[in-house]
Amino acid sequence: FLKSLVLSRTILYLGYSFTDDYLNEIRSDVISMRSGSRTKIAAYALINGKSEAEKAYFRDHEGIILLTWDEKAHGYGVLDRYLESLLCMTQVSAALSWAKVVLFDFGLETP
Repeated sequence: FLKSLVLSRTILYLGYSFTDDYLNEIRSDVISMRSGSRTKIAAYALINGKSEAEKAYFRDHEGIILLTWDEKAHGYGVLDRYLESLLCMTQVSAALSWAKVVLFDFGLETP
């Protein structure tokens, strides 16, 4: 299910570190399946502290556009501004009104 979702939709990663082996395996399979596709960008990620070299690598080899910022200079409020801009530029609420939302619990405890 998850592989077909990643293959057929544009994904927005929020704060994901790209270190989860299971999700990385799925992403690798999807990249292989899309190798002949004209669509090279498969996802976007809002993630802090990535260098220009990391951004270029993810764009060119993973099909992911990293939307990043320097958290030391700008703090973490940038994430809110990115999300607000996305909401203003898209019809997210209309798009999500029919969508099913899948939540994953990776065993993280919440306070």
